[in-house]
Amino acid sequence: MLFETALSKDVTIEEIARKYNYTKEHFHVIYRKYKKRGSAALADNPQGPKRNYKLTEEVTKQIIRHRFLDPEASCEVIAQKMQQAGYDISQRSIERKIQAFGLQKKTT
Repeated sequence: MLFETALSKDVTIEEIARKYNYTKEHFHVIYRKYKKRGSAALADNPQGPKRNYKLTEEVTKQIIRHRFLDPEASCEVIAQKMQQAGYDISQRSIERKIQAFGLQKKTT
């Protein structure tokens, strides 16, 4: 769209923006980003949180600590202990973290 705008002198910005299903205002937003930081500014950025705000390093250490202190304790029990200690963490998150470290119980 930007190249087409730069190459064509007869076509208006409104027509080119409409061709690509953009408004004139959104075209200018894209154009300013391109002028400021180049084509890298037009790439999609990852959405969502940038860090794990629930399963912090401290919470992970506590989960592993509880697993080693009582290997027979279920994830539900560990979740209850964590909630009693003031950590807002779900049972499923604890299951994922235990599985990631390979600390799940072996069943025969």
